[in-house]
Amino acid sequence: MSEPTSFTLFPFLLPEIRLLIWEYAIQPRIITFQCSLYNFNIQDAPQTIYLVGGDPPYEHFEIGIPQRPTSPYYLVQCYPPIVASPPLLSTCHESREVALRCGYKPWRIENEARGTRNLMWNPRLDVISLETNQRRRFFQGSCIDVLVELFPEEVKEIRNLIFETIRWPPGEDENLGQWTKILRFSNLRQLAVLVESHDRRLDFMLKHAADGVRKCLAVAKDLQMKRLDAGSTEYLKLAAWFPSNVQVVDHESDILN
Repeated sequence: MSEPTSFTLFPFLLPEIRLLIWEYAIQPRIITFQCSLYNFNIQDAPQTIYLVGGDPPYEHFEIGIPQRPTSPYYLVQCYPPIVASPPLLSTCHESREVALRCGYKPWRIENEARGTRNLMWNPRLDVISLETNQRRRFFQGSCIDVLVELFPEEVKEIRNLIFETIRWPPGEDENLGQWTKILRFSNLRQLAVLVESHDRRLDFMLKHAADGVRKCLAVAKDLQMKRLDAGSTEYLKLAAWFPSNVQVVDHESDILN
């Protein structure tokens, strides 16, 4: 006798049990964003696309200011190439209602080359991953810059963030500007830095690197607080900010464990 492949009695279960099953089926996802860089003519550059370029440290610039960077400079677009929608959103009306009630919402993403899409995501569960661009292998802070500038409201909601870097250890860096950008993720709970895995699998090495990341975040936070008025709402909110979980990992899926 063959094993059953479906459970036909599910609709006859008590509503309370069905709802619990739908909720249990909700799982966190890793949503990967890529930053694509394109050459462009400065005279014909679009007004709304984020731009990076110029001499080191490759600070971003805006098209509306009179200064122009020296070569190289690029147009940047930040986009998740392939993201499967959570099955519960399309299984049935009941499962969709449960998914929406549990926090799934649309993230509107515009891209001139690929069009506009609404990415369904759950800020409380999903992990936003920023992938290193192979064309410009400097620190992934550039992709963080783009995400912060293009999606400021979503950045405030992100609780789980992972980004890739080729630096080792990732926390030992004199340039704190890249870590200051992390402060913009005001609801961040979990931060992971993904490093290349060769000869870095020893747990104590990853733990030491994570301590360095925490130190850089703490220094960046202290410097930012000195620029704010003590006692202001922004000051008090930043004073209470710090990710509860900071990791350095050599595999992206480690952050879900």
